[in-house]
Amino acid sequence: MFKALFVFLLGMMIWMGADAQVSEKDTIVYFMKDSGIIVPEKDSADYYLFIMPADSSLGKRAYPVTELYMNRKTKMIGHTLDRSSVLKLHGSALYYYPNGRKKSIMNYDEGLAIGNTIQYYPNGQLWKLSTKEKSIVKENVNKKMMDVTKYITLLKECRDSTGKVLTQDGNGTWLDFDKDFKYRIAEGPVVNSLENGEWHGTLSDTTQFTCTYSAGEVVGTGYGYNKNGTKYPFTKVQDQPGFKGGIEAFGQFLAGNIRFPRYERENGIGGRVIMSFVVEKNGVLTDLKALKTPSSGLAEESLRVLKLSPPWKPGYLYGIPVNVRYTVPISFTLGRE
Repeated sequence: MFKALFVFLLGMMIWMGADAQVSEKDTIVYFMKDSGIIVPEKDSADYYLFIMPADSSLGKRAYPVTELYMNRKTKMIGHTLDRSSVLKLHGSALYYYPNGRKKSIMNYDEGLAIGNTIQYYPNGQLWKLSTKEKSIVKENVNKKMMDVTKYITLLKECRDSTGKVLTQDGNGTWLDFDKDFKYRIAEGPVVNSLENGEWHGTLSDTTQFTCTYSAGEVVGTGYGYNKNGTKYPFTKVQDQPGFKGGIEAFGQFLAGNIRFPRYERENGIGGRVIMSFVVEKNGVLTDLKALKTPSSGLAEESLRVLKLSPPWKPGYLYGIPVNVRYTVPISFTLGRE
């Protein structure tokens, strides 16, 4: 993992080994895949990630960050709160298409997208404006009323690629595309900035869906369809994958299987490993990789344990099982003598 990192220091490019130290005055450059994985050679990368020395322009210590496509055109400009390749964006971030046109403007608070998001078509026309708002509500959690944080996305404005207004001031028709603008993955009426009425979409050459919304919530039962016409009922649009039995059961599985590596234990090396993997449609974990780790030994142990995991509950989109890339932190805590 560390072989993928190099720095610009005093105008020179220096390759960093696993035991090298990076100064706060250095600019770090990673070769990245679109999946978020660091690769050792630029020929196998999808983009460059540059993290510059810190500044305090946002009111807190943050590092200017730039992503470049392999053709050296800008992919993203923003700020991150640490120097890891797993970005914790803060403040405004600007994204661009490979053709150089602006793609979107998003706002972040310590890694969480919040507030206004403005998106554009590849031809430069405004596409849509939405706002993500945070609220605290009381919910019954394990027979106790607790404060739960929820987020709602308000649909403000939408246009087609010619500039024709479809939704204005939160009322009209909404239109969503896939990332390549090949499919209309969701479209339907919007009332008071929320989905309302009959919606439908084409997710791929083989899958579609229909459902009814009221004030942003699916009412009754919606249906996803595959190429054979099989119907998949659903009552919520997305259902995330998860360890069977929930977070507590996953914690028990980790606690029962993790073995603190001897070298790291004897040398006082602990911390958190960020693991990434795909939960397949059948729940099996594949493509396991460490995105961030204090040491190679902790990454190898995290990988070993996750390979022991039983199948998870798969993820669903419009009732249809889908492969989902998932990220989990695994903490290694050193006990006190």
